[in-house]
Amino acid sequence: HSGTDIIVKKLCMNLVKAKIPQIKVVENYADLISTYTIH
Repeated sequence: HSGTDIIVKKLCMNLVKAKIPQIKVVENYADLISTYTIH
């Protein structure tokens, strides 16, 4: 799962840099998890 962890970390870093509201961070994270769960 190291590859997934790296992607998640990069996503979180980008969201933090973009200063997106916390709610958006949670929504995007949930979407990412859903994508991996489906596949």
